[in-house]
Amino acid sequence: MKKVIYFFIGCMLLGLFFAIVASLLPVFPTMGKSFLIAIEQKHYPDAYLMFSDNFKQQYDYPTFERNIALSGLDQYKSVVWMKNVQDRKQKNGYIVGLITMKDDKKVPIEIDFIDQQGESLPDKGWRIESFKLLPPRNY
Repeated sequence: MKKVIYFFIGCMLLGLFFAIVASLLPVFPTMGKSFLIAIEQKHYPDAYLMFSDNFKQQYDYPTFERNIALSGLDQYKSVVWMKNVQDRKQKNGYIVGLITMKDDKKVPIEIDFIDQQGESLPDKGWRIESFKLLPPRNY
């Protein structure tokens, strides 16, 4: 009987450990980079799925794809995140980074996130609310 109790206590401690580790992962930089990689690889439907329902109501998929081409994000090569901000209530946040394009031009970007509350598990969680390329500077 003691072995069963020790097993359950061990499982609970292991679960607590993984929950703590998961809460410390950099969610915004990881999502931002995933979004940019999907764009770079022309996986526009995957990138579009990362956006909030609010964004999708404002921009249908063909408009999104057209805006990506016009913005030049499809020329993405790499990114360095410089700022990662999350509000105290953990309902939204943003990251600011510097994208290097394939022609080595550097372009600042800001990606805003929102914690979307959906009805089912796939509809819940962090989603991109918007992104904007900022005016270029000499970097």
